[in-house]
Amino acid sequence: MTETTFPDPPGAPGIVLLPSAIAANPARGRALALAFAGRGWDVGVYYDASDDASDHASDHASDHASDRAAGSGAAAGQGGAGHRATALALCAAVTALARRAAAFPVSTTPRVTDDGENASAETLVRRCAQRLGRPRCVVSAPLRVERDPAGRLSGAALARMNHANLWNALALAQGLAHATGAPCGSDGGAGAGGAGENDAVVVNIVDSLLPEVRRDAVLFALTQSAVATATPVLARRYAPHLRVVAVSTTLLAGDAGDAGDAGDADDMPGGGALDAALAQAVCYLADASTITGSTLLVDGGTGCAPSCAPPCAANGDADGAADVRHAVERERFRS
Repeated sequence: MTETTFPDPPGAPGIVLLPSAIAANPARGRALALAFAGRGWDVGVYYDASDDASDHASDHASDHASDRAAGSGAAAGQGGAGHRATALALCAAVTALARRAAAFPVSTTPRVTDDGENASAETLVRRCAQRLGRPRCVVSAPLRVERDPAGRLSGAALARMNHANLWNALALAQGLAHATGAPCGSDGGAGAGGAGENDAVVVNIVDSLLPEVRRDAVLFALTQSAVATATPVLARRYAPHLRVVAVSTTLLAGDAGDAGDAGDADDMPGGGALDAALAQAVCYLADASTITGSTLLVDGGTGCAPSCAPPCAANGDADGAADVRHAVERERFRS
């Protein structure tokens, strides 16, 4: 099969393709999109259309007044229709900053867009290239967040999250590699390519907590560990034409892994500033042309705390348990 190579668009810093929500948190997706738009990037927004069977979500450019009106007045609901409304509203916010934007559905189940395209992650970069231009940066984040059903591990749930989270990251990296003309399956180079027409990058956003800590979201945590492990592997596979990096942070609230919460804000210095910090980290890596294969930890300073847990941890104290959890996180990233 012959792959189509798309040239870089002239002028602006580039095009970024990113999710409308990060681990079911649209506030983080919005902070990320606006951070890129504020730096002069055009923004492609992809959203999960898997849960909606009735709405044939098509790729709508949001640089028209009708789309802006529809997006700004829509509230995020349940399923694919709510995700689409969130994506359109985000596109409207980007166009208000005088940048181009378009929304793209991605589905973990077989479906076709109104334009007759396969809505899978494998076609996402190509669809963005045809609508806005070839993206220079693609951001991957978990599309599906589920707690383990009834405290049990489920093969079906693992398959769903593997496809939505792990395969999504792999497919986006492969799609951008094909679009840039990167040789697939090569031994890679000694380092990242410099700034230029091949300075394309994939940024994986991954959860920083280990599976043994996410006690009732073990399957989700396993997919995140797999994406973190895949990051340097993909970086070597596609170097020097494509950089692959990761940002690791706490995506879910608490060690119970409550799906859809806004993050472990109580444990993070600055609280709500985590969204902005995450966006800044991703933007930094998008422009850091000499960094590949690395993971940047955004922990709000928790790594600066003492490494040993206090005695109260052994007595089942809630604060002590949190300290043990942070100690596990620190040891993971020191190794």
